[in-house]
Amino acid sequence: MYATNLICIALSTAALVPLPAAGQQKRNPGPATGAEVRVLDEKQPAGGTVQLKLSLTEPKPISSGTKGIALDQFVFDEVFGIALWSPLGDAFGVARVQNGQLQVRSLSPLGSYGTVVDYPFLTIAAHIRNDAIAGLTFPLSLDASSSFTNLLGQTEPFVPAKPGTLTVGGSASVHNVLPGGGIWPTGSLIRIVGSGFDPAARVRTKFKTRSMQVVSPTEIQLILGETVEMDAQKLTVTNPNRDTVDYYTYLRGVPQGASLVPAIASARPIFPRLKFQRIATSQQPIGIRGTVVTALALQNSSPETAQIDLTAWTPAGGVSAKAHLTLAFGQEMTRELDEYFGARLAPGTIVRITANVPVQAVTFTADTSSGALQPLISLPF
Repeated sequence: MYATNLICIALSTAALVPLPAAGQQKRNPGPATGAEVRVLDEKQPAGGTVQLKLSLTEPKPISSGTKGIALDQFVFDEVFGIALWSPLGDAFGVARVQNGQLQVRSLSPLGSYGTVVDYPFLTIAAHIRNDAIAGLTFPLSLDASSSFTNLLGQTEPFVPAKPGTLTVGGSASVHNVLPGGGIWPTGSLIRIVGSGFDPAARVRTKFKTRSMQVVSPTEIQLILGETVEMDAQKLTVTNPNRDTVDYYTYLRGVPQGASLVPAIASARPIFPRLKFQRIATSQQPIGIRGTVVTALALQNSSPETAQIDLTAWTPAGGVSAKAHLTLAFGQEMTRELDEYFGARLAPGTIVRITANVPVQAVTFTADTSSGALQPLISLPF
């Protein structure tokens, strides 16, 4: 059982595949004794997308956590995407945005979450209101009561660091990178979409590119000069006026429909970089109030279309139901387990997922009464 912890961040006005450069990161496998979190300064224009970045000043292993983030509705009006990063690709979670509040619950079964300092452990892509006043600044800070739990079960506080600042201004803004995940061969097209790109803008990457072209103020195109895993890549866009934007890539899946359960439909799964062709989860008990439901989210980051089979099984009765679904690259689907099969699954029913290509999976429970979310560990078989 992984304990949870609390991180309160105030942003207000008052794949079993090779992982990129993981072995080159700075690590500290020892027990955590408190951690100082840094929220980076950002400068983005009104109507642009800002990627908020949280990093540690020294490496600390985190096995689980809950982040409560207040997104000032006078500044932000939408959250586009949330990503967790760990060097082993095991960090995953589930989030919900409601009334300007973002809640993120995460797990890192291997405890690699938080063990590096040169890559943000949490990024949030949020839209700045079109009517935000240029020149205004907003503090980006971490609440002093925040804490985390490591693999040894130790709960330690986060030490407040100097808060970051969001300044409304500048020119360039990166909204997304397409594709933001998966392994792509030499010659593949990578699109950086956003706003305010000058015709003479430049892009800096850690991977080789054959060419770079600003095709419009809202798009820059790169041609890969080598095979690249696009997950967790840092790209830097710089306009001639020296306005610079750093963006950390991840696959922002396109939902295929929505669950009929509101508590699941409003949840946002945060997928690990680890991918599997065979993985299993199970139907959880409904809880004392009878309001807990189990959800399964699947995402395909492989260029090839994923053919996915789901089988419901119990030791006593054997196979009770089967389902099949297809996900093209970049598509994701989140449903209550029952919705996949069109039948009620008894608590304890094991659901086995098999796919022709490795896929990403997140299992979580949602309380239909309180809205509480809890990620669960799925196991390969």
